Amino acid sequence: MVVVFIFQNSYQQYYSEFIASKIQLNNSSIIFVSHGIDQPLFLENSNKRKIIHIDKSSFSISSMIKDNRSVLFLKNIFIDQKVTEVFFFHDHNYFNSRLIKVLSKINISTHLIEEGLSMYAIKNLNSIKSHGLITNIKYRVRQLLFFIAGSGLNIEEFGMNPYLTSIHAFEPDLLPEIKRKTRIHHLPYQIWDKKVKVNLFIKFKNPLNLTESGILYLSQPFVLLKRRTLEEQLFFMQNMIDLINNLGFKVILKTHPLEDVDMYLGLKGNFIILNQRNLPVELIIPMMSLKAVLSEGSSASVNASRTFNLKSIILKSIDSSTLLKVDRTLFDKLIEKYCTVINMNNNGFEKLKKELAIDLNEMNLPVYNTKFDSIDKIIKK
Repeated sequence: MVVVFIFQNSYQQYYSEFIASKIQLNNSSIIFVSHGIDQPLFLENSNKRKIIHIDKSSFSISSMIKDNRSVLFLKNIFIDQKVTEVFFFHDHNYFNSRLIKVLSKINISTHLIEEGLSMYAIKNLNSIKSHGLITNIKYRVRQLLFFIAGSGLNIEEFGMNPYLTSIHAFEPDLLPEIKRKTRIHHLPYQIWDKKVKVNLFIKFKNPLNLTESGILYLSQPFVLLKRRTLEEQLFFMQNMIDLINNLGFKVILKTHPLEDVDMYLGLKGNFIILNQRNLPVELIIPMMSLKAVLSEGSSASVNASRTFNLKSIILKSIDSSTLLKVDRTLFDKLIEKYCTVINMNNNGFEKLKKELAIDLNEMNLPVYNTKFDSIDKIIKK
């Protein structure tokens, strides 16, 4: 049996490896397909593992033609390798939708892993009209192009791809109603353990060599997006460093891949800057003895709590609330479930100081089941 994982970002990448490690696919060969990730950091070829890189380009007619060629390329490989199961993390873009439809015609089962974090960054079909007439027209034109290009009728965001075999979701209750028409399985949350850590780090060399304790801060590209001036961003970060240092913690500042790391070099205090653009935050977290994770809206904040059982704090302000011009309803539900939310526009620094003054070593967040029963049954069927 041959099992395929197709991922499009660092979290999906590492989660695919975790699933493979957790359910011990000893009797199955694995193909990892990275769509848009140039160099996966911790996946390696072996007798049982094959890695395929597919370039990802911005949406255009030419990129759709290129994606279709990639779909047919993968189809031939999957037939040749006798693939039986393919796991996706997205069903709504052209590449995945087209591939799902093509594979359904040759009796290869396709399954969606819905981690929930992708949903907030996509316009909800039910509220598309609220984004204005021009957006609605663009959206409908995109649907028509996808349909003409052979991806299937129901390609819209939050629509249900009719060719999927099943959905495996962290948050089944947050799935749109239309997606509940297929078979849905509940995924386990907290998956990090010693066995997975050993299996993963055998393949991965830690370039950071970090052993000290501290608080991880995930910055956002507010200056680039013109949400803040450079002076405002540096003033905010300096106050944050001072507050955290005064509580006895070191600051590990993980800059956003789009940020200019040099702009933070003039800050003072006990902090270090990480600018590992290709290093997933989810790999940084287990490398260090972190006390908490702070951000102003990073989806990794949910992963920190849900996956690693780590205290996670979201700092909300006018700047961060307008970071993404999308419907954030589902994301808000996620962070309210897993994170502590502090409004920075109303004595935020004082509230944060009280929150961090708690003995974080005594945090007792829920521990969830770590068995991938639903996926395991599919592979062993």
